[in-house]
Amino acid sequence: MYPPTPQLSGHARKRCIELGVSTRRAKRVVQTRSTTYANTDTNNALVCQSAADPDITVVWDQSRNQIITVLPRIAEPYVRTADGAGYTVIDLRL
Repeated sequence: MYPPTPQLSGHARKRCIELGVSTRRAKRVVQTRSTTYANTDTNNALVCQSAADPDITVVWDQSRNQIITVLPRIAEPYVRTADGAGYTVIDLRL
């Protein structure tokens, strides 16, 4: 059984329209999430991804059960920095 259906913020609804994604599809990402990690912001939101829908990611406020925004899930090519401490995104527009 799925957890309670999340609500969408006004911004998340606009993002669904911009991305051509149904609101039902965005809600399903939260319900079938396979990867969840904390947002670095202080708003207690979680970034959720679902193996069932690899094209979008949602930012979800678990305490309010509300989707804050919807993002395209784009793989960025990256390499480790010379000092090994981090990563740098490779610009493919060269």
